[in-house]
Amino acid sequence: MRGVANPHFGNLGDVWKHVVLAETLARERPHHYWETHAGSASYPLSHSPARDYGIHYLLEGDRSSALFHSTYYEELTRFRSEQGAPLYPGSALLAMRLLGGSASYLLCDVDEASVRSLSDAVGVLGLQERVKLVLRDGLTAVRDTSKGYKGKAADVLVHIDPFDPHTESDPGLSALSLAADLSARGYKLIYWYGYESPEQRAWPWATLTTPGRKWGGDLMVRANLNEGTPVSMSDISPIIGCGVIATKLTLSTITALESLGRELVSLYENAVLPHAGAPGALDFCQIAEAVVE
Repeated sequence: MRGVANPHFGNLGDVWKHVVLAETLARERPHHYWETHAGSASYPLSHSPARDYGIHYLLEGDRSSALFHSTYYEELTRFRSEQGAPLYPGSALLAMRLLGGSASYLLCDVDEASVRSLSDAVGVLGLQERVKLVLRDGLTAVRDTSKGYKGKAADVLVHIDPFDPHTESDPGLSALSLAADLSARGYKLIYWYGYESPEQRAWPWATLTTPGRKWGGDLMVRANLNEGTPVSMSDISPIIGCGVIATKLTLSTITALESLGRELVSLYENAVLPHAGAPGALDFCQIAEAVVE
């Protein structure tokens, strides 16, 4: 498990990322899935203020929401029903469960325990011949793999979820620069980001260019739309909002993602931030751009 190496699992930003990822995988069905920061296969579903506002709030929410018919929630329900203990699936495990043997996988992490847990999950799913696990920096691994890749870029979905978007693992190579390069070359991309002030909202949008459609779904604690001291989504981070930018998706996928973002906002209308005792209602901002190919 990587609960210590990744203390942010199960927070709202993680849930939104997984909602987008699962729906995209189910609808786009990429032939290859590459992830730079794969983390553990799963995590103990413990409580914390951030997880109580995130995954636990979703699990205890109003079942009338269309969110509970989403690919993510249905897969989460299946996974939990199969386990003997309460566990939370990571993004790499979600991808392998949703795509199975129809795709190949490159999963990277620098944490040995995380890679061991992924190896165990690969064995359980019987995907040994389809998965390459890499115990090293995922930015360099994905960059190098993309240089040698001979297929169509649009057949690959690359998932980038950095701890620090600007730190360089090689000269000129950061999570943001890799995402910009891959999106410009026509790869399908899911890029997660966070921010600490309202003026930073949707900040990576201008950097990521693509020859196809580009979409962004941004969530921010609604109270931060007003002037005053920013209210964080988390008890362990000053993050006040987060989002996902995706490239090269079909119009039907984009429509579904917009709907899920608005459903999440509706679900959180009366939410309270457990660590702050402040209103936790959300604001959803969608950005979409269609580029003629």
